[in-house]
Amino acid sequence: MGRVEYLHAYIGSVLKSVRNGSDTRGYFQWSFMDLFEFLNFKYTYGLYYVNFSDPERKRSPKTSAFWYSAFLKGTTKVHKNLSVSSCLAVSSQ
Repeated sequence: MGRVEYLHAYIGSVLKSVRNGSDTRGYFQWSFMDLFEFLNFKYTYGLYYVNFSDPERKRSPKTSAFWYSAFLKGTTKVHKNLSVSSCLAVSSQ
């Protein structure tokens, strides 16, 4: 499962819990950008890629950043079938 599908499914589960009566006050994305891991660079959690080999630590948005931005703006929706077609349209702009 990719990052977009994971976010989509996770937010969908939160929404389902709210509809079932959960007193949910908010949702927080784990990390805005990739974290520096002392063990390795294998896992990247952020919405933005960080190039740790560049002294300036250049950052660039991942597809999940475009999807999450569209979700927050209300231009994409969380569907039961986990469709990510709206994300692909946004990320190509």
